Amino acid sequence: MSRLQALVEAGAAGLSPKAQLESLIHGIVAEYANAQHAHRVLTEDVKFLLPGDRQRVLDKERKVVAGFARAVTAVRPELADAGLAKPLTMLLFGMINWMFTWMKPDGALTHQAMAPIVCDLFFGGLPAVRAQPMPAGCAEDVAAPDLERSKG
Repeated sequence: MSRLQALVEAGAAGLSPKAQLESLIHGIVAEYANAQHAHRVLTEDVKFLLPGDRQRVLDKERKVVAGFARAVTAVRPELADAGLAKPLTMLLFGMINWMFTWMKPDGALTHQAMAPIVCDLFFGGLPAVRAQPMPAGCAEDVAAPDLERSKG
């Protein structure tokens, strides 16, 4: 969480609001690329920490979410007035946070290849996704999510 918080706090000065949000998306996806086990602990096991440790992690998590919500609002200021900045941020995190459940760590489909797809999908929906040639075997590199594990 400290690295993610630093990523948000560093920002991407001098870029347009959209480019700043794209930079954040690419940055967080890159952070998750080699942190599958740490990410699993973060999404599933924080509840087992001692209360003070859990609070520190959750405070950093809230700062990361708030930073992304500010970036969303910078792109679309009217979303703040509509109360949608945080919900849209959480939808964005929904795309990013669960990639570890279906992407194979050593597969041909990489986080680096997925980051621009996440950006396209978030900014423009399915019609905006630009088809990039994927390496051979990518379809086999997507594992079915473990639905039993995700229950509860």
